[in-house]
Amino acid sequence: MKLNFFMMYLIIPMLLLIMLLSITLNSIFMLWFFMEMNMLMFLFLIMFDEFILNEFIIKYFLIQSICSLMLLYFMIMNFNLYKDMFMMIMIIFLFMKLGMFPFYKWYIQLMNYLNWMNCIILSTIQKFIPLYFLINLMIFLNLNNLNMLLLLLLLNLLFSLINGLNLTYLKLLMGFSSMMQMSWMILIMYFSNYIFYFYYLIYCLISMMMMMMFNNFNMLYIYNNMLNFNMKFLLMMMLLSLMGLPPMMGFILKLFFFYEIIMYMNLIIMLMYLMSSLLALIFYMRIFIYMIIEYNLMLKLIFKFNKINFNKLFMYMWMLMFLMLLMLELFMLI
Repeated sequence: MKLNFFMMYLIIPMLLLIMLLSITLNSIFMLWFFMEMNMLMFLFLIMFDEFILNEFIIKYFLIQSICSLMLLYFMIMNFNLYKDMFMMIMIIFLFMKLGMFPFYKWYIQLMNYLNWMNCIILSTIQKFIPLYFLINLMIFLNLNNLNMLLLLLLLNLLFSLINGLNLTYLKLLMGFSSMMQMSWMILIMYFSNYIFYFYYLIYCLISMMMMMMFNNFNMLYIYNNMLNFNMKFLLMMMLLSLMGLPPMMGFILKLFFFYEIIMYMNLIIMLMYLMSSLLALIFYMRIFIYMIIEYNLMLKLIFKFNKINFNKLFMYMWMLMFLMLLMLELFMLI
């Protein structure tokens, strides 16, 4: 009880205050300092989590500390001669702090062992300052760095989607969902900071509401169908928004995103992210089927859903994507 009081009235307000103050900073060194304060506050919080092992606390501290030291090292260096290379290295270390591909292992393991309240903080509040740090770095990106960034974001998106398709544990599903949304947010921030802030706010609200719902009903697996009608309806609205289906807010944000891509980039990138959106429908549809639909109907749908050969499905999707890209390349050559 003391820990809950301490958490609600001291730690979480401090984390929110640090996050809000970071937006007002003009110095990248002060931003780094606030990022470390944020990390230490969260580290102090998870030390009292009864579900987590000391091994993961130490791993989290070491990974965050090494990334922070390397970021500080490249910040204080005079890197005019190797500016592009150092910029990309700093972005990779920020990816590591965010728990994105290929540095996702610590993040997924930590989500697996934290309680729901700490999962909320790790997947929402703790993401903001590293993302804001990325906004400041993206100003200096050249075309080569941008192409590498796009490749990393696409790999992170596809990896989180494919790995989450066969999972039933809700904390892991929310972890991979967070990784997936990070790819969209980082790419959106390159085009418009305002759309990024709005997307981040919507993502945080939906994630918080979903995980608080899971916490209140003691749900750990997607087949724990314990929700009443009102909760199911609310969860359905949130899942539809995460899927990016009309008329939900997630659809409007992705519409802005694809509009910006068409205006500033080529159609190939748009098609790749469009195909990833189709995979995201399958990712969230599994949660939808297990948790929203009534038990008897759910058994029939699960039986049909399990008959799908996902290896063939992915093969057909990649073949379709390859053919579309090939046709586009031929069209551009002509």
